[in-house]
Amino acid sequence: MSIPLGRNGTWAGTLLILPLLLAGGALSTGVQAAELVVASWGDPMHAGWRKSLIPKFEERTGAEVIWTEGFSSQTLGKLKAQAAKPEIDVALFDDGPFYQAVQLGLCQEVDFSKIPNVDNLYPAARDAAPHGVLFGVVGVGLWYNTDIFKAKGWAPPTSWMDVFDPKFNKRISGHTIANGNGFATLLAFNDILGGSTPGNMDPAFEKLKEYAKVVVTFDQFGETPTLIQQESTVMGVWSNDRIWNLSRIGGMPIELVFPKEGFYGWREAACIPKGRPAESVELAHIFLDMLLSKEEQENTAKYNGFIPLHPDVKGYGTEEEIRNVKWIPWATVNPYRAEWTERWAKEVERKKQ
Repeated sequence: MSIPLGRNGTWAGTLLILPLLLAGGALSTGVQAAELVVASWGDPMHAGWRKSLIPKFEERTGAEVIWTEGFSSQTLGKLKAQAAKPEIDVALFDDGPFYQAVQLGLCQEVDFSKIPNVDNLYPAARDAAPHGVLFGVVGVGLWYNTDIFKAKGWAPPTSWMDVFDPKFNKRISGHTIANGNGFATLLAFNDILGGSTPGNMDPAFEKLKEYAKVVVTFDQFGETPTLIQQESTVMGVWSNDRIWNLSRIGGMPIELVFPKEGFYGWREAACIPKGRPAESVELAHIFLDMLLSKEEQENTAKYNGFIPLHPDVKGYGTEEEIRNVKWIPWATVNPYRAEWTERWAKEVERKKQ
């Protein structure tokens, strides 16, 4: 049974024929692009795609993939800086920054006839149309160190409020609201404490002041894995992709819990920046189509931890978990993010210093 993640309706089961002729492992276009510039996350995401998607794309097209790393907000910043003369061919980022890029006119419309694999995904994959496509799901929950919890005889966390348990004081990792993990925490606290988003965020900000006193750090530069390795932290907030990657691939003794009060998440989006030459746009469509194939949906889940949008890829997130994700309402909250980030810096970060 399919999961109704997106708009109403079904999708065609018949694949369209990709209108691109391949010869000798490279594109048979009049002008061939020598490279494809992709802006997206660094490791472990980049390393995961290096295991399958990137080498297969390079073999198929003869073009070299040039990877420019950065958080989603940094990728958006690059697109804005290059608006007059874009150098990026494909941008992969969280759907919040993606929708900001669309609003700023930085993404061109995708030609869905050139990415036929989208027809085999859940309808949600087209929720970013016409300026992009969605290829995965992320939920923000709590991670905990299974070895330490077992040794201490502690029960696994079940609630967002467990981070305030005195026994975890100064052994919690958190995130700034400038990234998706911290922003999801803000919204979750506001829901639990009776606030309304975006009208009344006071309950969340008051709780975040208390939160600042118990966390080791608000991660801005990827410190969480090091803190886990050093056992400086025993529990914290993080996204399922990062948790699964460290536990399933990195072998760290951590597990994920989605809190009982509910949890927020987002989708991962891909767009083709506006203003690139035709041969680069052609390569970009091939890259996106390969990303959406069953094989690469499974590899992206296995190596990167994203919950896939292909119904035949199992074992990465349950139907119930996916159904219970509260999507961050980006269109509603984006106009307030700068204001809330400034408030965070004054009222919360300052409490941490």
